[in-house]
Amino acid sequence: MKIAAIVAVAGLSAAGALWRQDPVSPVPDAERTRFLFHGVFEGLVEDGAQAEVVERILAQRDAWFVPKCPICYSVHAAFRAYASYARDNGWRSPRKDGLPPWFGVGFPKETVEALKSEDVKTRHGAFEKLVHRYVDKRFARVRMTRDEIDKMRDALKIGMNEGLEAMKRTKSEEQFPGSCPSCEGAN
Repeated sequence: MKIAAIVAVAGLSAAGALWRQDPVSPVPDAERTRFLFHGVFEGLVEDGAQAEVVERILAQRDAWFVPKCPICYSVHAAFRAYASYARDNGWRSPRKDGLPPWFGVGFPKETVEALKSEDVKTRHGAFEKLVHRYVDKRFARVRMTRDEIDKMRDALKIGMNEGLEAMKRTKSEEQFPGSCPSCEGAN
């Protein structure tokens, strides 16, 4: 009886090795979401992103973010939080743009022009660079061991794969000819 059970378990294990198995994220999804959200939000504050640029991106959500993509979800949430914070601040500011004095001076003119470009690859390329810079700064800012950094990078890659699958499921490949700018920037 025991031998039959052992053989059955061994057979199932061997059969499982033949089936495609999705990689298990080394970092919980919530931790990955938090990491990206804070990195992008902090980056927007440090840059002092112009409210009208952020609002324009948010108004055209499907042109910037892949539906059901976990990476896009985190980046979009950070943009929404920044827009709310910049708009509903409740403080008096000596700045012309109304942002608090501790915010950065805004995106450079070239970045603003690229984000407003009619060419989707130019827009997405500028967006990807922003997300990439913000994620790199987040890695530099937080205290993580080399192993934790590697695990987070693996989790970001898994999130990107989930985003690519979401892009196919939602049939949004046409809107993202190169790939997802949030995913590419995060990886």
